[in-house]
Amino acid sequence: MSEFNLVDRPWIRVLGNDGQVDTVSLLELFRSVHVYKALSNELPTVDLAIFRLLLGVVYGTFSNQDSQGNRIVFDSPLELREHWYEIWQQGAFDSELFRDYLSQYRARFDLFSESVPFMQTVGLQRVNDPKKLTAKPYNELATVIEVVPSRVDRRYFTERVEAGVSSLSFDEAARWLVTFQAYDYAGKKSAVVGGTKDGGGTGWLGKIGAVVNLGDNLFETLMLNYVCFDELREPVRGKNYWEQPYFSSPAKRNRTPVNFIELLTWQSRRCLLFREGDRVVGILASYGDVFDKNNLQSLELMCGWHESSVKSKNDGRKPFIPNKHDPSRQMWRNLPNFLVQKEGGDRYRAQVLNWIGDLEENQKFNRNQIHIWTVGVEFGPMDANINQIVTDSLTINAALLSELSNGLIELVLEVLDTTDKIVNRYGRLLENLAQASGLKRSDKDQKFKAIFPRAKGEFYALLDQPFREWLSAMDNHRLPIDLQNQWYEQVRAILTVTVDEKLNQVSNSAIVGCDTDGKRINAALAERWFWSAVNKLIPLRQKGTYNETNP
Repeated sequence: MSEFNLVDRPWIRVLGNDGQVDTVSLLELFRSVHVYKALSNELPTVDLAIFRLLLGVVYGTFSNQDSQGNRIVFDSPLELREHWYEIWQQGAFDSELFRDYLSQYRARFDLFSESVPFMQTVGLQRVNDPKKLTAKPYNELATVIEVVPSRVDRRYFTERVEAGVSSLSFDEAARWLVTFQAYDYAGKKSAVVGGTKDGGGTGWLGKIGAVVNLGDNLFETLMLNYVCFDELREPVRGKNYWEQPYFSSPAKRNRTPVNFIELLTWQSRRCLLFREGDRVVGILASYGDVFDKNNLQSLELMCGWHESSVKSKNDGRKPFIPNKHDPSRQMWRNLPNFLVQKEGGDRYRAQVLNWIGDLEENQKFNRNQIHIWTVGVEFGPMDANINQIVTDSLTINAALLSELSNGLIELVLEVLDTTDKIVNRYGRLLENLAQASGLKRSDKDQKFKAIFPRAKGEFYALLDQPFREWLSAMDNHRLPIDLQNQWYEQVRAILTVTVDEKLNQVSNSAIVGCDTDGKRINAALAERWFWSAVNKLIPLRQKGTYNETNP
């Protein structure tokens, strides 16, 4: 049976500078990494899972040598930072270093090896079921791999149709295998001889809201996430999955990762692909090494962490748990999770962001802006199905991640808080206009209850692009008050147009008004209340200062 080795067989989709998508091998990717803009696979989750594998290769390649291939181990933060900067200045990797590294572990990247198949467990067998003597020794791909699961409520990848789920090409299978290990949902797995059907939860990436620094090309993106030391200023070291002894047992092990590099390609499932000719036709899977997500903030560097509101039953303490991305909120509304770092407190910023801050402070990151990409998934009940993929991106001033921010962080947090209060007032305005038209305020009235959240979502959508542009263009050499005024004037301008539109749409009954809670309310009064509240939050600017004159 011919091999399909990921080292030299094309399987990773990349976007070139010419806008074309190509499929390349690991060797080809690292040879031309600087001419590829980004990964371009089926889903953001696939891109992230493969990206972390690539990052593991970068760590492995430079674990004990410099950018020229000289054997050396860097220990101090200064040495590690200079090591990073030397590679960064080259603008590309020395492909021979990666060829030498991958050649050492080439056997471990063979998708169909008879002894050490990539990310699989050799010899995995289904438990015999006397009632299903004619059953295949594997599950259909649609029931396990994240393509089009047979259950309708588990479908979230629409590029394929039912007819295209019966088999996968080898390159597709490789991509989905890496993603499956990272994101597979919880629930019962196959009855495998010596395996574990229940318990353990989702794959590791399904438990976190990942944060990735983006560069202008794939080389830069890998380097901007190649964190050389952690928040304790200790070197980031460890062994990738393929550098460790092959584990051939189907049994689930109760173990916890000991470093970030292990986490990059952690094996959360025991699985085996089945092929017929040049197609993969099935997969068998059970639980692998799944662990508790709590208190791993020193290990997982690509997500933020916060203190849980619930105490642990084991020690009575509040554990730190990974941040997850909220599908109902744009990324910029969650900026406190990305900007605030409280060492010894209740919040940790993603270490990949701290790394950019360190480079900025030490003049190793010679750019004003950093692009941040987020990826996560929202699971359904019991984490047994994937509801949706949550992804967003944002461009911010790099100084926001350093201690040289000149008050920018405080400015952004204050602006976000005030903006949220303004949006709340907009929601109340629409509630008041509804009451003025005769709609009764009642906890049981679903029509009335829907007004406030719908209004907030509507107005946040209007602010979305302007805020991204304001944040992207932020200059840390300008006075905070000028930046603040610039944003509030934009908000006021958008409010003026939007409120006027809403007032022009009200009914005659709203203009006359209705009695509610012993008071008479009409559209004019609702508008007066609204602007009075807004003027207290963002007073009008006049000759460089603010006053509270009504518009």
